[in-house]
Amino acid sequence: MSSLIKITWDVSGVEVIITNLVPFVFGDADVLAELPDHFGDQVINKIPIGASLIELTSVGDHHITQLSPARFARLLNVANGVAYGGGMGMPEWVMLDCALLPSFFAGFMGPTSLLSSFDCMLINTTLERVEAERSKERCQVEQRLKVPQGSLVEEEWFPISEFCALPRVTPHQIMGYSLYSLKRGLGVRAKAFGLWVWRSIGYEYQVGVAQWSNLTAVRAHLRFGPLEILDPLTSMHTKAGETFIYRLLIPSSQTLVALIGQHHRSSQAHHTRPNPLEGTWRSINDLSWWLSHRETTTSKLFLYDVRNGQVGVEALVVVS
Repeated sequence: MSSLIKITWDVSGVEVIITNLVPFVFGDADVLAELPDHFGDQVINKIPIGASLIELTSVGDHHITQLSPARFARLLNVANGVAYGGGMGMPEWVMLDCALLPSFFAGFMGPTSLLSSFDCMLINTTLERVEAERSKERCQVEQRLKVPQGSLVEEEWFPISEFCALPRVTPHQIMGYSLYSLKRGLGVRAKAFGLWVWRSIGYEYQVGVAQWSNLTAVRAHLRFGPLEILDPLTSMHTKAGETFIYRLLIPSSQTLVALIGQHHRSSQAHHTRPNPLEGTWRSINDLSWWLSHRETTTSKLFLYDVRNGQVGVEALVVVS
């Protein structure tokens, strides 16, 4: 049994193949114990935050088989900041308090050779800055715990993509907290894998936050089905005015597995199409009626698709 994954899909008619990917879940040992050990016939490598060094499970003939969770956490945090940019990276204490302890990161890791030279440069530059800013006490602790330091090592295992969600008080719902990918096409697959894990332990809905200005991210979320818009223009966000809150029915396990596999590029393959009799707004500026009545109306707003163009965001559909 091997945990190495080969992912194949088409991009503009060209077959793309990524090998040497390893599925992982990263969090507190007590949380990881509640999660499945296998994804189909693939071993899921569980990375507990409290361990000093772990042995990876079934990683083929790769010559590096060990991993430092503390180093992995730093790499994940740096990659998160590089992927988001614009000051949207999360502080390390937020990653620990709000993700690693109450929940887990799920995704795919692979050797650093999968990263572009540009990403490697950005990551190494950020690593140098982050390590230089450590306090004297932290340096001493990391030295005592033998946490690896410095630039990326050749063929070092790296979190190429990840998805993190947090359980809500509302039954059977999770809140999407973080999603990034440093390899084209792996963002959707990381989210599909993460949702598959959550679905396997009984969760049915995912609430999330996204920006209208990031159409790539919005399209990625739409791969999982129509988005129920809970707040189309929330003011309580760093990027207020371009941010919305949505809810998504988590697809079946079979659909999620299919999204990770071959030739599943169509974002509309498993969606219910909008009813032509329902009202449709052709731009975000046409939401004024719903915004002014959302506290009294029983109507729901769903996003089925987004397109580029002068009219902005299209195909926002209200369902009574």
